[in-house]
Amino acid sequence: MKTSLKYHIPFYSFCLLIFAESSVPSDAFPKLEFEFSDKIVHMAIYFILFLTAYYSFNNQKKFKLLNENVIFTSLVFSVLYGALDEVHQLFVPGRSCDIYDWLADVAGVILAIIFLLLIKKFVNNKKNKSYYIAHDTNK
Repeated sequence: MKTSLKYHIPFYSFCLLIFAESSVPSDAFPKLEFEFSDKIVHMAIYFILFLTAYYSFNNQKKFKLLNENVIFTSLVFSVLYGALDEVHQLFVPGRSCDIYDWLADVAGVILAIIFLLLIKKFVNNKKNKSYYIAHDTNK
């Protein structure tokens, strides 16, 4: 197995999981009991999709554009995948294409971007503090 494949398996697997799950008629799933539970599930799924896309695109070497603009390309992919998944559900018994589900998908992607940027900022701040502590001239 190529070592670079380990970066892509989570992404490919999650895309397949979303497609498989959305191919199952809706009456096959248990009903969640709280308001907007469906939208929260959509947000969580697309939060994870964005992160796996980011991880995959950032670690590939074939297409320079993907990792030069990794946040943007992961955003575009995730949002388009959500839209295509909603269209796909038009052809599944008991499912429908719902703009509000897609908006929840987009919200999950936006939350993932915010999460990623906060993590990056935290890591960079830690690196900067470590640098200044290691190079403190007052010692």
